[in-house]
Amino acid sequence: MNERFAGHLKLECGTDRHGRTYIKSQSIKVPFHISKPYWDGNVLNIQVINPTAGLFSGDVLESELTVNQGAKVLITTPSATRVHSSRGGVASVQQRFNISPGGWLEYSPSMLMPQFGSRYCQVSDMKIAVGGELYFMEILAPGRAARGEYFVFENLDWTCNVRYGAELILRER
Repeated sequence: MNERFAGHLKLECGTDRHGRTYIKSQSIKVPFHISKPYWDGNVLNIQVINPTAGLFSGDVLESELTVNQGAKVLITTPSATRVHSSRGGVASVQQRFNISPGGWLEYSPSMLMPQFGSRYCQVSDMKIAVGGELYFMEILAPGRAARGEYFVFENLDWTCNVRYGAELILRER
């Protein structure tokens, strides 16, 4: 029997009395892992790592990132996220971002690489308070080109909702 993951990542970032951003609270469950955060003098750099071989059918990952007032955070990943061929199930990712007034978040993960026959569902919900800032990027790779896989996944379901203040300003699917 294959082991499936139900992991979570919850980070809250705030500022200290000198205005430096730090991780105020965290909760992490495999397969999520974060590298040692690095403060570059302006932004807290955090790499989110999935140390497994990628996502398999039945895996469920949830993440929530809260950026408090004055905090500046850059989230990246060190490599592509592979979604492996499915045997009937779906790999699922739900991510929530909450940015306070004066908070700043750049979310720039490496590409998503769905492989032949894979099924993937991702829901991204972003709440940006008036005065908060978000730069959100996603990259979709065509698959494993060396194996002749060009967009031959079974299903790719991406949903994105962005609220600025109380107003829904973007819904994409």
